[in-house]
Amino acid sequence: MTAAVELEPNPLFEGLRSARVPAPCCVVIFGASGDLTRRKLVPALYALAAEGTLPAGFTVIGAGRTHMSDEEFRNTMRDDVQRFGRLPVDDDVWSAFAQGLRYVT
Repeated sequence: MTAAVELEPNPLFEGLRSARVPAPCCVVIFGASGDLTRRKLVPALYALAAEGTLPAGFTVIGAGRTHMSDEEFRNTMRDDVQRFGRLPVDDDVWSAFAQGLRYVT
């Protein structure tokens, strides 16, 4: 038989914000037109944006061999987030997130 263990709160965390948001940054995804990006990476990044844990000015630069414009990339990623993401797409969150999506060939 095991007893439940109660953990004491860490006194070092007192007065600190519990939610930490990193400084503005950029993520470069090589192979951005591929399956991993479509099914896992961008839906996960969108979920972080929806939860408010991405910094303001967060940018994703997708690099791939498939020729497409930034707008085509955004539309494709929105479709994939709707299809594969764990959260429904919110128009306001998506608009803010999509501003940081870029694509280069």
